[in-house]
Amino acid sequence: MSYLWDIYSGYATRSGKYKTDLERKFINRFLEERTLRILDIGGGSGRFAVPLAEIGNLVTVVEPNIEAINISKTRNNSIHYINGTFENYNCDVKFDLILAIEVLGFFSSTEFFIEKAKNLLAVNGLLILSTSNTGSIKYILKQYLYQKEINGYTDLKTYKQIFLKYNLELIDIKGLNWLPFKVNSNSILVPLCKVIINFLFLNYFLKQSPELLICVKNKIR
Repeated sequence: MSYLWDIYSGYATRSGKYKTDLERKFINRFLEERTLRILDIGGGSGRFAVPLAEIGNLVTVVEPNIEAINISKTRNNSIHYINGTFENYNCDVKFDLILAIEVLGFFSSTEFFIEKAKNLLAVNGLLILSTSNTGSIKYILKQYLYQKEINGYTDLKTYKQIFLKYNLELIDIKGLNWLPFKVNSNSILVPLCKVIINFLFLNYFLKQSPELLICVKNKIR
């Protein structure tokens, strides 16, 4: 598996920085003044884990790519790293916050992932995830053009049904990824597109947002 760095390339581009900034702002809204125990699933080289650890949180990263872990260790060695997959990850610790940003496409079942994440959440713990929206026109067109089905994603209605099934209270949803570029694009048009997206309030058109940022709370065990 090739790894998309977030330091010198990949998410360090204009498009990548814009997406990361939106994701971080969404996450930061749910942080507390107290120290949180945080699990970052597929945390890569620390795009979210490093800044969260730097402000005093206890962060665990589960990441199958050892290259990514080694990069992250040079940035912050206070983070607890697990080199492995979330499917095989088990522990007795309950987390206040679980992050699953841009990783659901690696899972065969959305419901399997959400059930396992819920079992690792403390009471009133939060799960923040990002997902492609299979109900959006952009997603449907990509499937038609590339004839490639991606596991782990579903539509907004189905997500809500799964959350209800596992007693997860929906706290907030925001649209994402209206840029007409790949995440590693360094196009000079990114700033202009940002202005258009904000002017048209596109991130609030949830049913047609290409991707979704979702926060749910574990109310009942």
